[in-house]
Amino acid sequence: MQRRLLLGALAAPLAARAQGWPDRPLRMVIPWPPGGGNDIVGRIFADQLGKRLGQPVVVENRGGSNGVLGAEIVAKARPDGNTLMFHSVTSHVVNVALYPRLPYDTFGDFIPAALPGFGMMAVQVNPRLGITSFTQLVARVRAAPGRYSYASFGNGSAAHLAGEMLKQRLGLQMEHVPYRGGAAAVTDVISGAMPINIGGINTTAAAIRGNLVTSLAVTGARRSELLPEVPTIAEVTELKDFDVGVTYALWLPAGTPMPIIDRVAAECAAIMADPAVLAPLLENGMEPLPPMDAEQRMARVRRDAELLGQVVRTARVSLE
Repeated sequence: MQRRLLLGALAAPLAARAQGWPDRPLRMVIPWPPGGGNDIVGRIFADQLGKRLGQPVVVENRGGSNGVLGAEIVAKARPDGNTLMFHSVTSHVVNVALYPRLPYDTFGDFIPAALPGFGMMAVQVNPRLGITSFTQLVARVRAAPGRYSYASFGNGSAAHLAGEMLKQRLGLQMEHVPYRGGAAAVTDVISGAMPINIGGINTTAAAIRGNLVTSLAVTGARRSELLPEVPTIAEVTELKDFDVGVTYALWLPAGTPMPIIDRVAAECAAIMADPAVLAPLLENGMEPLPPMDAEQRMARVRRDAELLGQVVRTARVSLE
């Protein structure tokens, strides 16, 4: 309540200043350590936004607690458009279910100014298993309950949640084995130490190109531009609404004037329309989402929160 009163008091002067925005360098908080998918893609956006806005966008990595530490900084920042956050919807909203208490209101303290892209994952196996389709994999796992394990790039990650959703909806009994990152997970699948991996297409690209893993299905609503020959899970199962992955987002603190939000949304759309920029984004696993207005963006955020929150609660997912 106090924050809302403060935002109301700031609204008029901020709206007036919005006409000259941006008039100084911007700060983009990425609530993850350097080198991961959010960081790599976020830095591309920071660079492009800086060029288009005429002010540098300085990246600040503030990793910790699955993104909570960095998000808290942005939630408490002055809503003048000078502090942004590049953080996946997936991680941001699933924290509501993972943590009993957060130092901010996930839906009240942030505005999704842009949802430019989506990073889907692939279900992969070691070729020596002799499994060449997702249907065969489901049959194999069902025939040997509890015998098979699947790797993901971490507890509470999009890959973990996709695996738990498959278990719940297809009646599969598999053990989840979390790794510290996708590279370690796919390495064990290549060696035969793990039979199944659910991993980002970008982090497993080298293994895919070298035929070291067999990609059976992708987790998005449509086929990946990077793996066009691999079907979606919706195509090969009864799960026609299956759509799980990393939805990349650019957030602003609640109370940011609408002209600034609209400007950020428009610039992000222009960035995604530039083939020279889209190419490196695709290489890093981010594929474009259709343009959305403010209402559609928030609907997508709430859809992910409900879908992933239900998986967390049903599977009793924890970060430990």
